[in-house]
Amino acid sequence: VSGTYGKVIDLDKYVPTKDGFDFGGWYSDSALTAPVDEIKLNGNKTIYARWILAFPITDVKETDWSYNDIYYVWEKGLMQGTSATTFAPQLSTSRAMIVTILWRLEGEPVVNYAMSFTDVASGQWYTEAIRWAQANKIVEGYSAEKFGLNDPITREQMATILYRYAKFHEVDVTNANTLAGFTDVNKVSAWALDAMKWANAVGLVQGRTTTTLVPEVSITRAEAATMVQRYCEAFKK
Repeated sequence: VSGTYGKVIDLDKYVPTKDGFDFGGWYSDSALTAPVDEIKLNGNKTIYARWILAFPITDVKETDWSYNDIYYVWEKGLMQGTSATTFAPQLSTSRAMIVTILWRLEGEPVVNYAMSFTDVASGQWYTEAIRWAQANKIVEGYSAEKFGLNDPITREQMATILYRYAKFHEVDVTNANTLAGFTDVNKVSAWALDAMKWANAVGLVQGRTTTTLVPEVSITRAEAATMVQRYCEAFKK
């Protein structure tokens, strides 16, 4: 763009396109920290376009409460869609899927560990994730032999896995709420109580209502995305 000396250029009139991306605005620096909407022509200047990976999911709308969280886990590669254009936010989330999300968050490490779960087949999308999680004591099975990979994960199970993952990264997990304000706190399993107290205190697990936790209810894919995003925002700096 060129013009006479001193002319002010309105950048809102210039919207470039790029296949697979949405335009995110103009910036005065290559690090994309200083947005600009106009420039004054008093010499040669370079401005930079911000490109945002286009979101192909059609069953999650920008007005949905979970939109930003789902976009976050999708853009980071932590959760994928159930198809090229669907996320299925209301479907339940399996134990194998949650472990795989954390494994991806960890960078998909390969560990040399003799996994004991006989219901986890070799060479599957979840195999190395479960091997890593068992090796680092982030997950436990129903027994030494059974993991229950396709079982829907409950709210208290999700809290416990995040709690163990936090401890694995030496996060301070002493912050805890009493949960006294929830009428169904007696439904929290003894093995999950410390994790639920911590997860509620740091905002990872909130009540389904102001007075109920429903710890035994399975979480949806949208809820899983939200809990993971909250964890990353709080602890993955």
